[in-house]
Amino acid sequence: MANKAGDITSVDFSYNASANDQEPEGCAFIGEGVIFHGSIVVPGKLVVHGKIEGGEIGARELIVGRTGVVSGQVRADIAEVHGRIVENLEAKVRLSLRKSGSVEGSVAYGEIEIEKGGRLLGTVATLEATEDADSSGAESTKKFVAQLVANG
Repeated sequence: MANKAGDITSVDFSYNASANDQEPEGCAFIGEGVIFHGSIVVPGKLVVHGKIEGGEIGARELIVGRTGVVSGQVRADIAEVHGRIVENLEAKVRLSLRKSGSVEGSVAYGEIEIEKGGRLLGTVATLEATEDADSSGAESTKKFVAQLVANG
């Protein structure tokens, strides 16, 4: 909802998945030139060619394009970085750092792939592998979404 000046006064990040929801739907696209301030949770894919600044950023799949910049507490099952992520990143299943990409800060991942030219600066840790990383990662993201919704 926006007031007369166009300021966002409230945003509902609720995610109501059924018990049989294996593939959460919903995606978001932050285009080049767009700046988003605050927390955002996407049950599916989040594509960023603009900027996301601050707060909690959560998605099942995160793609940061060459012009994209994401700063904050980032959590995704799968993260593909062509642009830049600053602060903390947790990629439960896989982090793919492309040749034009950089991650600066604390990074935790299930699996990692770094192309020649990709930059990783900061602390790095691996997450313990599970027998079914894809399903446990999706469940973890759903719990993360529920936690953010509960915290308002």
